Amino acid sequence: MNIWTVLGIAATDDRAAIRRAYAKTLRTTNPEDDPEGFKTLRSAYEMALNYADNAAAWAVEDDEEDAYEEDGEDGDAGVTLRFSEAEFFEMIAPGEGDGEDDTPDAPPSHPRFRTSPVAGDPPGESAPDLAGVFAEREAEVAQVRALLATLERSLRGPWDGDETMLRKTFAALLATPAMDGITLRADVERAVAEMLADTIPRSDAILVEAATAFGWTDERLNIASPSVAAVLARFDEWRLAETLARNGNPLRPAWRSLTRPAGAYWSWRLAAFRPGLESGVATLFGARGPIAPGLAYSFKADSVARWQRFLGRPHWTLGMLAAMPMAMLLYFAFNDAFGDPVPAIRPWADWAITLAIVLSPCVPFAARWLRHRWLQAPHPDWLAEGWVVGPAVVLVTAMLLPESQAALLGLALLTALAWAWMAVAGGTATIEAVRARLKASASPGLLGVVFGGGWAGTALDPIHRTALVLVFAFGATIMVGPLTQAAALLERVPRWRAGFAVPLVVAIGGLAYGAALLLGIRGGAFYAAALTVIAGSLIVAAAQIAGVHGNREHLALRVLKMVLVAAFVFAAIVSVGEVDENWAPDPSLRTKTETALESHSAQAAKLRALREAVPGFDVIARGNPRLWQQITQAVDGQIGAAATATRIIDLVGAAYANNVPVAPDTPLLEEIEIRRLRLLALRDVSGEACAKARTAVDEKALPRALRDRQTAQTFAIAAAPVLSAAELAAARPYPPVTFNAMVTHGTGLDVAGFMRAADGRAGKPAQCNARIALLAALSHAPDRARAAATARIVLFPAPETPATPSR
Repeated sequence: MNIWTVLGIAATDDRAAIRRAYAKTLRTTNPEDDPEGFKTLRSAYEMALNYADNAAAWAVEDDEEDAYEEDGEDGDAGVTLRFSEAEFFEMIAPGEGDGEDDTPDAPPSHPRFRTSPVAGDPPGESAPDLAGVFAEREAEVAQVRALLATLERSLRGPWDGDETMLRKTFAALLATPAMDGITLRADVERAVAEMLADTIPRSDAILVEAATAFGWTDERLNIASPSVAAVLARFDEWRLAETLARNGNPLRPAWRSLTRPAGAYWSWRLAAFRPGLESGVATLFGARGPIAPGLAYSFKADSVARWQRFLGRPHWTLGMLAAMPMAMLLYFAFNDAFGDPVPAIRPWADWAITLAIVLSPCVPFAARWLRHRWLQAPHPDWLAEGWVVGPAVVLVTAMLLPESQAALLGLALLTALAWAWMAVAGGTATIEAVRARLKASASPGLLGVVFGGGWAGTALDPIHRTALVLVFAFGATIMVGPLTQAAALLERVPRWRAGFAVPLVVAIGGLAYGAALLLGIRGGAFYAAALTVIAGSLIVAAAQIAGVHGNREHLALRVLKMVLVAAFVFAAIVSVGEVDENWAPDPSLRTKTETALESHSAQAAKLRALREAVPGFDVIARGNPRLWQQITQAVDGQIGAAATATRIIDLVGAAYANNVPVAPDTPLLEEIEIRRLRLLALRDVSGEACAKARTAVDEKALPRALRDRQTAQTFAIAAAPVLSAAELAAARPYPPVTFNAMVTHGTGLDVAGFMRAADGRAGKPAQCNARIALLAALSHAPDRARAAATARIVLFPAPETPATPSR
């Protein structure tokens, strides 16, 4: 095959053109894949260079070339002769005669290599001086060595080389004629690549020129030289640095902090509180996973040293400062459940509580210090990952929590132990991970536990209200904690899918609601829904971290979040509706309460005025100390007379609604009689008003004496002792047949007709009469005990059995 065909160019004595053609062809010829092709290419390249070096030996005079060209143009043949016919015969037959001549043939007139002129050379023509060529070649090679030495001194020397001088030296090296040689060029390329790779970032000034000159930036299937790979990796680091410096990149604040001087410590420390900055710096340091090592060349030494000292030991974070409002929330919740201390130690207790709230950020600081010590030694898997059991135990305990202060203390202790285990063994999450988790979880429902819960929390007793706040605080710390570890445990479950979160959350909701019904928790629907929202939010976030496969799983999790929020809102509305239905205070009660509170500034004077203005408060103070303690706390809250009056009336109404189903027989039957008289008074106004719910009726339409009797009865029920579960179980109601006869007697209706009227299907007036007949049968029954037991079944089909409060 012709050498010029192999190189892909026409015949030429231009060394630069030959070298370019060889470099271009070499990119498509891999020595490992096609060794024979590479040998052919290399042989063709060397022959072409040899041809170019000796082109002068094959040249002829310009006038002879012109003559030959003219002969070729004028002749009839298609071949152009470059010598005459006599010269041709002289070449093939230098001697005359046909006999053989032993005299050796004369050398050709134009041999390829000559060191001296020969006969027949045109005048002025001389043979090339090969000794001079070799000397010139050696001088060029020596120049290359000198330039390489200069370049190496600039890059490896103890001083920083001038970038302009580096560029000039490298340009001079490339311009050296000796670089045309393939062998020398390959050796120089290898030496330069090693030199540049070893001296990054000093060599950054000439990396682009070197990559362009030697063709390193061209796309290749394989990069054989590790030094060239290091240079190309440096280009990738430059691109990454440009990306980090762009606006909108989450790591931009960390990049700016590390690539700028540290500056004053106080301003730098305040900036370190910025969310995401600390985690971003740790990411650039490689703490979150491998990252381009060359980025460190752009960092300032003082900033790196300061950040390394900062991250190498426990320190305050913005998340730790968030412990202060959380501590205040827990304080108010426990104060609601346990009440204030005795007056003698009240000042000391206030100081101790204030100090505890101020020092609350020290708790996560201590946890971080313990985790720092924890990471310095290996631990078994059950100890490092077993913290996941803690939240499950806390959730189950909260579901089964009775209305007991001792039980609440046990739950608080259990939660503290579970939190400590999680904080030490699991650690915390980055701010980016927390944002992603809140976005992925049912965050509206989780926030609704606080805001909506403050609206519907009055439906709960103080014990379960405090328990709900405690579980919410624990769930919030898990959300900003090691939820990734929990997701990793989910992935270990055989055939785990994100869609399994749906039945898991549904099961938790069913268990929570069943436990609330079993324990008779007031506002049990809201309590169960709130616990389910907290647990469901964490499970959804963990499931999405573990991975969601397919549109069905995405849709299932999205629907689950919507159902969680909807169920929570519905439960809150229902719970508030239950409280309002049982309690509709007389408007004059609110006025009297506000007036008593505004008449004095001291707490003791306010309470005394309250008992004097409304006798019912005096009944509560003597009959229900626990409720009176809650009223005392409300008075001491300093939130304004109107808000305090509303809070006090709500407390009385909640106690009234809670105690009516389990009140003793006499107060219960008195309550039934008042309700009967109330309906009679409303029936005189209209049948529509009689059939309305209690809260939908204008209380001013009732006679004054009845309103006062109703208010006094409300306070009496709130202050009355409640029956125990054994006493309730021992009560004997009327048989259904007997009671049905008592109710329908005098109405002229059978049982089916009475039920139709009571349901409102026969009209509002008929419904009003049916209600009055039912209450009259209970109020006028001859056996008071049986009447009260029957009332608990008919009027309160799901009686609650709270623990007897301490008196």
